Amino acid sequence: MIAWIFRFIKNAKRTDVCKTSEITFSEFDHAGKTVIKLIQKEHVINSRPLTYVSEDVNDLSPLTPAMFLQEIETSDVTDIDCPDNQEINKRIRHVQATREQLKKRFRIEYLGQLRQQTQRQRK
Repeated sequence: MIAWIFRFIKNAKRTDVCKTSEITFSEFDHAGKTVIKLIQKEHVINSRPLTYVSEDVNDLSPLTPAMFLQEIETSDVTDIDCPDNQEINKRIRHVQATREQLKKRFRIEYLGQLRQQTQRQRK
């Protein structure tokens, strides 16, 4: 699918040559590599910390954009071993509580810092 999109974009850019034949293996390969590079770049950008990173081991982990985009904090996928309804409900409640804590922390830390910087600049 992506190879066809790239072909369409290439055809739109160049009016002198318009390919109408089937997609070649090299076009599929190029499309796959391009998508992988794009996903890797997005992962790197979204895993950068938004706030100051402390050297202290006991400090909280810094906020990253990925925490707001993904439901899972890490990039790996974990399996649910027991499909029991109570366990799933417990997990859902835990995820919701974690999201709420993250929102609170964002408001307190990041927005608080922005507010302080704005007040300093006004003085």
